[in-house]
Amino acid sequence: MNEIVELATSALAIKIDLTRGGTITHIGKSFDKDANVLAWYEFDDIEELPIEYPHGESEHYWMSRYRGGWQLLTPSADKECDVGGRHHSFHGDSSILPWRLVSKTSNAITHDVTIFDSLHVNRVAHLESDLPVLNVTTTIKNVGSVVEPFIKVEHIAYRGSDNGEVKGPEETVWKFHDYVQEGYSGEFKWKDMNSHGINIRNRNMDKEARLVYILRDSEGWIEWHNPDFGQRTRASWDPKEFPHLWYWQENGADMFPFNGRSRITALEPASVPPGTRLIGAVEQDRASYLQPGESHTFSIQIELK
Repeated sequence: MNEIVELATSALAIKIDLTRGGTITHIGKSFDKDANVLAWYEFDDIEELPIEYPHGESEHYWMSRYRGGWQLLTPSADKECDVGGRHHSFHGDSSILPWRLVSKTSNAITHDVTIFDSLHVNRVAHLESDLPVLNVTTTIKNVGSVVEPFIKVEHIAYRGSDNGEVKGPEETVWKFHDYVQEGYSGEFKWKDMNSHGINIRNRNMDKEARLVYILRDSEGWIEWHNPDFGQRTRASWDPKEFPHLWYWQENGADMFPFNGRSRITALEPASVPPGTRLIGAVEQDRASYLQPGESHTFSIQIELK
């Protein structure tokens, strides 16, 4: 039985599934299903596999439990990898372990999880009193006895729309991920995409999936407009904390567990480019490090227009 925590003000309502990796499953101006700006799917025909997974199979196990929403990915992200004698699961252990409810007030939910008995992650979801604004603040503390490296990704999946539009800062520099073929492999500024014959403002409905990312010069914001439900969403963050953004679209792909049933536009502030993983971040000097007893705090804000 999943442990769901709900919180609402006159302007905003959220749900957090503590059991499913502390996933935020709902952000909307009400709890009405159509008010949810996040992609969230429940499939009766997909059996959720256990948290414990055989070596090399964590992606399949993770996907069996994935329904969309918003997870924090740390201390690693993307594929499994080994760093410093530790095995890191697909998309990081923070997104699969059950979280603990610390406290709930009239406008805030505090929850936490400890990873490898070394990294204590405390997360506070705070609603503004009279505005449709959600602030999520995370503190990662090294409670172990050795230096701990980590990366972080705010894995936010919005409900997709064939008519949707993304708005990004004009001067940001973008690049398609290596395995995605869009006919242009170079870098480009948001404002110059048309001159290269590409368009990432709108969903590419000719492909089942797409991944493009902010390479540099992030300004710390992105907007998503879903006209099908009259929703405009703006995410903002400190670009020093998240210098990259993974922009992923899933368009009815014939893949487990969605099997053609999902439409997702994910806009994910990240501390590293996609495909890096913790091992790549360490090798490329992109990882963050915490000394024993040291902590690190970062925040992200979601505003519904």
